[in-house]
Amino acid sequence: MDTKKGVCTRAIVTTIFDQITAALARGERVELRGFGAFTMRRRNAHIGYNPRNGELVSVTEKTKPFFKAGKELRDRLNRGGMKPNRAATTAPAQAGGA
Repeated sequence: MDTKKGVCTRAIVTTIFDQITAALARGERVELRGFGAFTMRRRNAHIGYNPRNGELVSVTEKTKPFFKAGKELRDRLNRGGMKPNRAATTAPAQAGGA
């Protein structure tokens, strides 16, 4: 029975993501109330450089997805609704440690 639930859940999530992706591809804004909004942002063409050899390169115009968290999500996260990330609270490992 759990396998059927997993398959059904996967199909629902995939369908939602496919619909969000299709809407963004059409240039539409997708808002999930209380969670946030997805939009597309245009990056103008510009001259950049190749970090390997420092040569100047022409970078074409691009669009990229952008997510802005909604007020309810921001408020919930900022009032301590999340536990701290364990990696952020532990000291880094010593190099060459034994």
